[in-house]
Amino acid sequence: LLDGGTGLVYSTNTSKDHNFTPNKEDYYFVSFDQKTNLFRQLSCKVPANPVTGLTSALRAYTETRDPEDFFWCMDYQGTLFKFFPDEERTELTGVNWDDKGVYTTSIAMSPRCRYLYYVLSAQGQGQKWGTPVIQYDTKTGRKKAVAFLAAFYHETYGYLPGGTFGVELSEDGSLLVVHMNGYFGPWKQGGAYGQC
Repeated sequence: LLDGGTGLVYSTNTSKDHNFTPNKEDYYFVSFDQKTNLFRQLSCKVPANPVTGLTSALRAYTETRDPEDFFWCMDYQGTLFKFFPDEERTELTGVNWDDKGVYTTSIAMSPRCRYLYYVLSAQGQGQKWGTPVIQYDTKTGRKKAVAFLAAFYHETYGYLPGGTFGVELSEDGSLLVVHMNGYFGPWKQGGAYGQC
């Protein structure tokens, strides 16, 4: 996570390249200062998933801070939380979808910071939920699917979108661009990836 205002880079500490398996470890935030070339472990960590009680590393985050000076973040299991870099603290807000949360790679924030947009999965599992484009209302905490992509794209083009590598919202918030990972072929519940 690059903080454009300070130039600091943030991540979480982990002994693995990827942590797809949630556990009970502490994943502390780490900062990297490009000016001094120094790393520093912060006092805050990724909050535990409110349903499972498990933790995992930072995975998705907004490109800029909210006007209240925090970044919206998700861990590998879809735990949704706020990260306040200046205060070195996190605040749990819930899960991003389903009953326990779902792996998500990218978040886009609307120009006025009212809504977050994201698409579930990247590893070909999104069709389990219909590959929804989700709008999260930052004021009310309400989540809704504004579109279900799987059935439409599969029936229309023979392409099964299984997840995404990235989402980007236009400057005026009128267009959401989604970089899909899926494949052409018969419908299946898992493994719909490889043809972006």
